[in-house]
Amino acid sequence: MEENNKQLLADKLSKWYYSLPVNEFKEVRDKIIADCEITRYIFYNWLSAKTRISKANQKAIELVANKEIFK
Repeated sequence: MEENNKQLLADKLSKWYYSLPVNEFKEVRDKIIADCEITRYIFYNWLSAKTRISKANQKAIELVANKEIFK
């Protein structure tokens, strides 16, 4: 069950992140990294479902996105 949830969260994050204009990728990625206090490696682990995204970090990502991603 945990594995499915992790994959679902990663799919939602990836769908939103890769729908951004390419020239915004770095700025948005760096903002998420700073707000969540993580490394770039963890960010990409989230996108590939190698690491679970905590509830607090989900909220921080949604604040950066200015929309609900993980409902």
